[in-house]
Amino acid sequence: MSRQLTLFQSIQLNQGDGGSSNSTVIEPDASDCPSPTNLHGEESTTVSSNVGSNESCSVEEEESLNIDIASGPHENPVQPINYPFPFTMISNKARSFNAKWYQQYEWIEYSIAKDAVFCYPCRLFCHASNKAEDRFVTLGFRDWKHASGKGGAFAKHDTSKSHQEALMNWNQFKVTVATGSSIATRLDSARKEQIKKNRHYLIAIIHSLMYCASQEIALRGHRETPSVSNQGNFLELVKLLAMYDPIINDRLTSGPQNALYTSHSIQNQLLHILGEKIRNSICHQVQSAGVFSILADETKDFSKQEQMCFVVRYVDMAQGEIHEHFLTYVEAKALDATSLSTYIKDLLLKFDLDCSKIVSQGYDGASVMSGRCAGVQAKVREFAPNAVYIHCYAHILNLVLVDSCRSVSSASEFFALLEALYVFMASSKAHTVFIEVQKKNNPDKQPLELQKLSDTRWACRYAAINTICRTFDSLLMALEEIGSSSDHSKAVEAKGLLFQVQSFSFLLSLVIFDRILSCTKQLSDQLQSSKIDLYRASELVTASKVMLQQFRTDEYWDQIFRYATDIANTNSISTEVDEPRSTRKRRRPANLDDSIITDSVGSREPITTSSHFKTRLYFPVLDQFLVEMNARFNQSNSIILKGIATCSPSSSVFLEFQDMKEFALMFGIDVTTLEMEVALVSRVASLNSIKTTVDLGRYLHSCLPAYRNLYDTVQIALTIAVSSAECERSFSSLKRIKTRLRTTMGEDRLSDLAILSIERDMASKTLDYEQIIDEFASADKNRRIVLS
Repeated sequence: MSRQLTLFQSIQLNQGDGGSSNSTVIEPDASDCPSPTNLHGEESTTVSSNVGSNESCSVEEEESLNIDIASGPHENPVQPINYPFPFTMISNKARSFNAKWYQQYEWIEYSIAKDAVFCYPCRLFCHASNKAEDRFVTLGFRDWKHASGKGGAFAKHDTSKSHQEALMNWNQFKVTVATGSSIATRLDSARKEQIKKNRHYLIAIIHSLMYCASQEIALRGHRETPSVSNQGNFLELVKLLAMYDPIINDRLTSGPQNALYTSHSIQNQLLHILGEKIRNSICHQVQSAGVFSILADETKDFSKQEQMCFVVRYVDMAQGEIHEHFLTYVEAKALDATSLSTYIKDLLLKFDLDCSKIVSQGYDGASVMSGRCAGVQAKVREFAPNAVYIHCYAHILNLVLVDSCRSVSSASEFFALLEALYVFMASSKAHTVFIEVQKKNNPDKQPLELQKLSDTRWACRYAAINTICRTFDSLLMALEEIGSSSDHSKAVEAKGLLFQVQSFSFLLSLVIFDRILSCTKQLSDQLQSSKIDLYRASELVTASKVMLQQFRTDEYWDQIFRYATDIANTNSISTEVDEPRSTRKRRRPANLDDSIITDSVGSREPITTSSHFKTRLYFPVLDQFLVEMNARFNQSNSIILKGIATCSPSSSVFLEFQDMKEFALMFGIDVTTLEMEVALVSRVASLNSIKTTVDLGRYLHSCLPAYRNLYDTVQIALTIAVSSAECERSFSSLKRIKTRLRTTMGEDRLSDLAILSIERDMASKTLDYEQIIDEFASADKNRRIVLS
């Protein structure tokens, strides 16, 4: 039976300590050693006839050999030293094995049973294709006369090709054992290294996707073939990274071209995994919070599709933070109340959010959303009975501004003139002149552009007025320059606008509305905050009403009039108004005898004096603002507002149980226990350091499970929505993501890109790219590159 093993076969054996170069020293007792006569009693010629024979060992000899010398690479070469090696008569001279040969040839191992030498590496590490010497592998060498010396058998064997290869394999095996890197291990190490490079490359792909998504720029180009110089933002960014990363560069240039993982389908898969990770994180936080609010709104994108935005609001009581997070867009194929409420219900089921935990729903004031009987709010309360409807406070304020400016004729004319100015200055020539005049007058300041008016943009009126106030002198000079130009059509229009802009009535209206709208602008900005609660919002509305009421005094009017007069004198605008010529007094129509007339019918008397400006413009505008605010910010949710007020330390009814009771009953809170908890908490000395409702919630969270009902009440008060401004902000992202060049984008890709952009802060904190790759690899077991 052959004793030769291939290198691969030998390494599969138990490696143990067999790789050590130290020889095993056997020191047998004299009684255990066979006598020379018993072992080698045959004649020397018999010995000589056996040496070099090609006959194989018998089964008995093979079995004894397995016990006598190393049986595998896990054992060291057997090299007994303190053993009386038997003598053999060779050429009439007694000869024996010499232990010094171990030092000269480390591959020697000695068999006591056969009194013969074997080659350890040739037996165990010789490749099957190499022909090893049988006398050193299977038969054993014992021709001691011709063993040593330059021409001896040992020296010849030591230099043979088969032995050298076996010796090299042995040395490699010892290194493998010492470093713990067998072929299997090295193959595994190579695989791990390849996986590491593959994951490194895929992380670069993910980083590129995240960069394009967070910056809201298009990923794909018009053409993405290699021959095109511009392959789109995503591929160009990957190529840029490859210039500074050899692994990415090698992958792009030398790797399999069918596994670059840059196609749009791979982009969609990775974007969806990234988006789902963020959604799952948000939904997990919502579920941990317990109660939440929903916000929804619709808009039309560039592809003429209606997109409904879905946002959730919840409170992290432990950290004392209010959160509003975008979840997704859904295409609204129908805009009736039943369809919209069905979309909302389906999304709640999709994200595994408990409908019974919804405490409020916030929309704009459209009848389809706010209808008490058949609107979305009514449909939602069928499956979420605790979801009280909150009309977005920011939308209410915008309606106040729009209706107030339209109701007063002088104000309406003023804003019509602002719109005409914007349209005229938006033309190429007028815009260029206006910018150049600003640079000349104020070289150290950035030139400003006139703002367009819009009924749906909340701050546009203040922005338009404020811009004209800051560039009033440059505007007059630009109109004068255009009015004297050779373009007669533009010149005539410029002169007409200049005549009206240079009037004192326009200047006074500009100052009046700048003061009034600066007040409402502060209120609008705070109502759009996602951190505000309903009680704080109602406080801000009340404060704004008080400030507008303070504006409605003769003293404040005199300040405004003097300020406008100073500006007029600075810009050489006449403040003198000619008295109107007397006209025949118009008689009131008979059909209006029983009516109260609030404005003139037909022709109107011109505003000429300070008192006329005050009574015909200033006071009517302020009165209209106050009337609209009182009417629209009515206390329709008085129970809710009173209940929330009892949770605010700054309120005069803080922890008043009777006002809190009805609010708590709306949400199924045990008021009996709540009354005792309120009584206990109101006597806590440390409560004096609590300044806000958020502080109170954080304190109650630290006391759990005590005060459980009061804790739930405060949490609901903070969770109830104030505005749907987060939906409006998501629509701004929608316009930047789904542009007119990207109208074929799918709904899933749109939602994934949107959440990566809108929730970029959460993405930077929660996304683990290694987990993303693991999920990507497990989604398809037939990936062309190994990732795990």
